[in-house]
Amino acid sequence: MTSVRGTVLGLGCGQPHGSAEILLKAALRAAEAEGAQVELVRLDELRLPSGTAEGAEPDDAWWLWERLIRCDGLIVSTPIISRTVAARLKLFGDRLLGPNADAAIIEGLLALRQAGGITLAQDEASSVVFGMPRVALERGAADVALPPRALARALMRLWSKEER
Repeated sequence: MTSVRGTVLGLGCGQPHGSAEILLKAALRAAEAEGAQVELVRLDELRLPSGTAEGAEPDDAWWLWERLIRCDGLIVSTPIISRTVAARLKLFGDRLLGPNADAAIIEGLLALRQAGGITLAQDEASSVVFGMPRVALERGAADVALPPRALARALMRLWSKEER
């Protein structure tokens, strides 16, 4: 296997030392063993006020945003017991991306495709909500829709080709 260059950020959204974090740490160790610089950030340890407290309290959102835009790879780990996104992850996404995030993401995917990139979406059968993947497919912003495990395999194949 070829070495991995760059930084991989692990974003933990579950309990410290819980099952989701155990898997996240294993993935980060594997990336580190391949040569990546890794960093683990626990979302629950950050100050992310919401509502009226947003401007009045200390806030770590931009600190995290800087790490997100500088990293070369991102692994998000969240418990799936409720079959939905962890509340802190949803809050963070809403805070940083705002109400027009879905449209901006679709436009970004379209730009990637137009530049020759390959874009993937989660399939309807495995999605709890098939909103953004459906729009991405309808607008031609995604090449294909796959279930999560097939997405992971496809990403690994694409990454392996890129490294050659």
